[in-house]
Amino acid sequence: MGQKKLLFVAIFFLSFLTIGVRPIRAASLGVAGSSAQPKNRLDEEKEDPRVIKLKSFLLEKNSILAEYADCFIASADKHGLGEYDLDFLVPAITGLESSFGKRYPRGTHNAYGWASGAYSWDSWEESIDHVTRVLRQKYIDRGADTVSKIGPIYAESPTWAQRVALIKKQIESFNPQPSLTI
Repeated sequence: MGQKKLLFVAIFFLSFLTIGVRPIRAASLGVAGSSAQPKNRLDEEKEDPRVIKLKSFLLEKNSILAEYADCFIASADKHGLGEYDLDFLVPAITGLESSFGKRYPRGTHNAYGWASGAYSWDSWEESIDHVTRVLRQKYIDRGADTVSKIGPIYAESPTWAQRVALIKKQIESFNPQPSLTI
């Protein structure tokens, strides 16, 4: 069993070398500032309620990722995560791995803890879509279709899945305050 898991982890990390993620040479762990600005109420009435919920949740957390709420949801839809009730999986992972983008290696757009921050993307949009796509192809499509099944593959910590599931549930049950969505 141990050799099989080790082989899977090795194959998983080797797959990054062939799917367009570039390793970084050096990055210092930093704390990012917040630049998210909520849209006006008329724009939000046209938005997906999941986007409003996620954006409001991330704004409450002072997350730099709040302005990418639409990207998280669009990518989840594009890659079919909603079929598995995983619309908020990637934002939940950022909550655990980087305090919603507050602590990550600067310049990497890696709020997901991939390779302990040793992978980098050119933008948040690129990283969000890439992580969502890989979770679908390398995890969900191979049978790891719940947070509890993804956890042992994604992270070494035996409590990772429980903590990500809790954050996901917090996002799902979040009730946006009118002051955060104006």
